[in-house]
Amino acid sequence: MDWCDQPVEHIAQQFYATLEAAEPWSSAPEPLREELRSLARTALTMMAEWQTEGSTELEPPTAATSSLN
Repeated sequence: MDWCDQPVEHIAQQFYATLEAAEPWSSAPEPLREELRSLARTALTMMAEWQTEGSTELEPPTAATSSLN
């Protein structure tokens, strides 16, 4: 894994942990892991944009949460 992917992987694993899945991350189905990695990338991008804009309010990530419903 490239060092640039480490934050994405870490956040994806944290998202997975919130699902309270019975199996460990390494045993989770690959499509689920890829979806959570995609959400992690979206979250990181949104945070970077938020920091760049100097916003004082954090708006809920509607695009990221809608795919989990």
